[in-house]
Amino acid sequence: MAQRKASRRRMETVASGVAELVPDPDRDTAFTLLLDGAPQSHVDLADPTYLQFEYVRRIAAAIDLVAEPRRPLRALHLGGWAAAR
Repeated sequence: MAQRKASRRRMETVASGVAELVPDPDRDTAFTLLLDGAPQSHVDLADPTYLQFEYVRRIAAAIDLVAEPRRPLRALHLGGWAAAR
C-alpha cells in the first residue's frame, strides 16, 4: 500500500475568520490563501513572477510602465480591505 503524503494544508482562526493555506494542485511550490473559503492571495515560492490573480497581473503591468527596467522596486500592497479601514 502506497503511503500518502502529509497534507500541507494549514488552517488557522484569525480575527477576520478562518485562514487556510492550500497547496496548488498544479504547481508543487505554490499556495493559495483562503479567508473563510474565498481566495485572497497566491504565491509560487519557486517562481514569484508567476501571478495567478488577474488584479495582481494588472498591478504588475502598471508597475512595468513606470519603473526602471531591471531595477529593484520596493513596494507594499495593502489590499482593498486595509484601504477601507
